[in-house]
Amino acid sequence: MNELEFSYEGDANEHRKAFRASMPGLVALAAGMPEPYHVGDVSAGGISLADPRSLLQPGDERELDLVCKGRKLISGLAARVARRNGELAGLTFTDLTLIQEQKLDKLVLEVQKYQITQSKNRGCHIDDEHAT
Repeated sequence: MNELEFSYEGDANEHRKAFRASMPGLVALAAGMPEPYHVGDVSAGGISLADPRSLLQPGDERELDLVCKGRKLISGLAARVARRNGELAGLTFTDLTLIQEQKLDKLVLEVQKYQITQSKNRGCHIDDEHAT
């Protein structure tokens, strides 16, 4: 089972599309919230968070720190809750600094590269010129 996933999300009417990456162990700490949120996936434009207690409601604004295995990866991400889908809350990043944007891009890229490497190591030959 592959724990790292990414997908290309969006439709033809959107101006900006972004890869969404899943990373085991990634959590979001929100200012003023008692416990971390498990991250469903993250992209340069937003994040989905597991929120079984429905503490995040559309329109809410939060400042998030992304943490993996006790290590803070990105801090101070401004985000607004755009939607809820069952126990998941979808947030859109707002007013990011250039540094925060670059760190998000790098995080997503690193997860994608790791997943590609893992696929190759398991014998997936999607880019093998000898595959038919």
